[in-house]
Amino acid sequence: MVVAGQVTGWRSDKGGKPLPGFEEFQLPLSEPSVLKTAVESNSYFLGPIPSSGANLALTTFLGKPAPKTALLMPMSMLGRVVGLIYVDDPNVDLSQAVVDVQKLAGKALMAFELLILHNKILRA
Repeated sequence: MVVAGQVTGWRSDKGGKPLPGFEEFQLPLSEPSVLKTAVESNSYFLGPIPSSGANLALTTFLGKPAPKTALLMPMSMLGRVVGLIYVDDPNVDLSQAVVDVQKLAGKALMAFELLILHNKILRA
């Protein structure tokens, strides 16, 4: 999730299992990182993650060296990035997965919008 100038972990999957402690992960967008690039450009990032600063904090938290290729897909509502989908897999050509991850992001945003509407209806 992207809230108040920082990226916060929400859900994760590593090897088919949730990554312990991911909900506590936080990284400020004030520091240069691939997360900041994807959020500020409101466009996907596909490529290697540089081993520096906030990027190093991200890959260290994920428990592995920086991947050769990662895909970060922003999820935007009303022109504002509210979340990011992060994917890396050394066995998959992620350039071939961009469209599928864009579709996933679109469906996730629809579900998020429905949840917001549902909560508004319950409060009315």
